[in-house]
Amino acid sequence: MRARGFLVQESDMRVLAGVLIVVAAAGAIPAWAQGDIPGPFACSLGDSQVVLYANEDASEYAGELAPAGDYAAMDSGEPRLLTLRQKYNGWRTVYENAEMTMVINADAAQLYGAFGTSECFASRSVAVGESWRGGGQLVSGEGQRWTEWAAPGGAITWGGNVRSGPGQEFKRVAGVPLGVNVETIAVTDRTWLDEYPWYKVRLPDGTEGYIAGGLLCSREGRSGMYNERDCTG
Repeated sequence: MRARGFLVQESDMRVLAGVLIVVAAAGAIPAWAQGDIPGPFACSLGDSQVVLYANEDASEYAGELAPAGDYAAMDSGEPRLLTLRQKYNGWRTVYENAEMTMVINADAAQLYGAFGTSECFASRSVAVGESWRGGGQLVSGEGQRWTEWAAPGGAITWGGNVRSGPGQEFKRVAGVPLGVNVETIAVTDRTWLDEYPWYKVRLPDGTEGYIAGGLLCSREGRSGMYNERDCTG
């Protein structure tokens, strides 16, 4: 069966149908108190990575799906923003959109999608609150504010400076040579040369900071990076 461009296996549809029957019968009731909101959640759906944040009253979880494997083959391969809205809140809480359903029980969650079921892991149990914006988080530093969206993955550096914020005006926190493998944490709404977004990254020694996408390379062809010459310089 095909839905919204994805191949849906009948076993998955039976699971989702069972969840949706519970939702339809019970209806939605008020969300958690703000201090009790679980998440954010990191999930692996097939080969794809999903990160979801709650808004201030947990009526929605939003974030990004970084497609790979079957999802990438059925879609454009580009990261997509996701929003799941609350449908039921009782002994478990159910969120859904047209493509997937998330079920939260206490501080654990499961995500049901076209290519299987994922156990999701909570990285912290506090609300994003007023910093939440369409799956992004509003961040401030050195007198400036910007928005970040979760962008888990890896990249290779072309060499350059890592800074305390997403811009050349921020202080330098480290320098990286050509060929360093870094972990990407988030992508921001700031750009370098009006083309490459700034990424928040973690270096091999654990240092975190920001580097322009034009100074990063991805062998998987992630957008927003300078992906040339197989990342070898």
